Amino acid sequence: MKRRFLKWALPIASLALGACGSSSGAGSCTYTVGGVSECVDYIGSAYTGSGNAAKSACSANSGSTYSSGACAAGSNGTCDVEKGTADEYKITYGGLGDGGTAEVQQECTALSGTFSS
Repeated sequence: MKRRFLKWALPIASLALGACGSSSGAGSCTYTVGGVSECVDYIGSAYTGSGNAAKSACSANSGSTYSSGACAAGSNGTCDVEKGTADEYKITYGGLGDGGTAEVQQECTALSGTFSS
């Protein structure tokens, strides 16, 4: 369920906010789904221009924790989504579930993202 949130709710929330000012990031959101530990860095100007945009996107995901800092380095890769746009965010993968690296690569592909290990 949470993976579907990432694919649809983050871009929809950012479209509603429009492109605002930019900075290096608007914080991050950590959660675990299906045994996979994930952290989302809110990078795009739709998040950085409003103090509450990243917090709102994170709080819509049950069981998540917002931080004003960036995600810690993940040992299982990252996924850049909507790179270079106002909607940009990056997923960092920590612990893996039963599907291993293939599972997170598949998620990244489904999000039209770019996976890096």
